[in-house]
This record gives sequence, C-alpha cells and structure tokens, in this order.
Amino acid sequence: MQVIVASLNPVKIDATRLALAEIYPNADIQVQGLAVSSGVAAQPLSCQETYDGARHRALAAQAAIPSADLWVGIEAGIEQRAGFAMTFAWIQVLGPHLDNACRSASLTLPPMVAKAIASGEELGDAMDRLFKLTNCKQGGGAIGVLTQHRLTRRQVYQSALILALAPYYHPTPYALPAN
Repeated sequence: MQVIVASLNPVKIDATRLALAEIYPNADIQVQGLAVSSGVAAQPLSCQETYDGARHRALAAQAAIPSADLWVGIEAGIEQRAGFAMTFAWIQVLGPHLDNACRSASLTLPPMVAKAIASGEELGDAMDRLFKLTNCKQGGGAIGVLTQHRLTRRQVYQSALILALAPYYHPTPYALPAN
C-alpha cells in the first residue's frame, strides 16, 4: 500500500505510519511525505480554516501522485473563544471509495500562549519562545510540552487518523444513505 502524507513534517509522517501499522500489522505499507500547500494561513485560526487546510493538502497530494492508495492531509489549527484558545488538528483521508475527515482532541492553551497567537505568532514559534524550546512543532508539540509528554502531537494525530479511517473498516454502513 502506498500512502502519501501531504507534508514533510516528520511528526505527521510518523503518526500516519504508526496508525497504519496498528491497523494493518502484516501489510507492506510505504508512507511518503510530500510538500504541498495547505492553501490556508500558516497558522489557521478557526475550525473551518483548519479543516480546509487538511482537505486541500490531501487533494493536492492526490493530484500530484494519483497512483497512491491513500492520501492524508493533516492540518493543525487554533480555535479562539472568548478568553481562551485551543489547539487541535483535522485529518483528511482520501482513497478509493474513501473521503473522510476527523478532528483530533483539543487542548486549551495557557493565556500567555493564546495572547502570543492573537498577536500573530504561530503556535510552534510561541511555544519555542515562551518555553525556551527549539522546533517543538516537529517534536511533541504544544501538546507534549503542556502535558509533560503524557500525550504528544504524534499520538493525537495517530488517534485521529485511526478514527478517520473508520469507513475503511466498515464500508457498508458508511455507504448507506442517512435516513
């Protein structure tokens, strides 16, 4: 099975590889990253913009390498509410008879991080600056830092990808029209 992850971020590629290895432990799965544009801001600031970024990534990967079996778009974003901000991701999966997306778990960010994002910083840059880190977005991410690595960005993406693949495990009920 050839799987294209619409990013060169090692966290997104690794999360995809691990999720598929869990689902298909005996399969020969080749996971490859591909640099594509998300079509949205570098730091998406709404649920819709984040979803659009994941979908655009998956579609761009599918257009670039149409011979693959699955295309995965992962986009992390921020949702700002009155008084707080949350980080989360959308995972979009495309494949033969498969077009599904799932939103990951959300993490409420500390006020100082939310303030940095509101002033225009990307989450990874704000986390690096405020917590004196280097390139946390290609490691455990804000999730890893703020949970003392009890959860990491990779684990959250991995879980959401497994959920997004539910129609792959049970295609018949997902193909039935809603009543």
